[in-house]
Amino acid sequence: MRNQPLLVSVIIGIFVVFVIVGASLVAKLSSVSKQLNSESSKNITLAEENQKLTSELASLTEKNKSLESEKRALENLVNSLNDEIAKLKLEIARITKVKEVLEEKLGDELIKTSPSQ
Repeated sequence: MRNQPLLVSVIIGIFVVFVIVGASLVAKLSSVSKQLNSESSKNITLAEENQKLTSELASLTEKNKSLESEKRALENLVNSLNDEIAKLKLEIARITKVKEVLEEKLGDELIKTSPSQ
């Protein structure tokens, strides 16, 4: 009988420890649950942002291809125009020489016709 109060005290002590541990676990579980909900909402937000960025990347990639195609077309046009400019410069040089020759011949003709007058 003497040990019964001691046994009851030990059982009550163990019960109190279990209650404290249980309350602690419930509090921790609640905290973890809130954190899980918070992280889940962040994950959903990030997934939506990722989807937006993926579609924007696809759009920009398509635009980039279009601009590269336009760039190549413009480069071809520039090269064509540079070739045309080079041809025109050669033509100007040839016409300038012809002009100089004609001016010289005209000068000679004027000199020939001047003394006879």
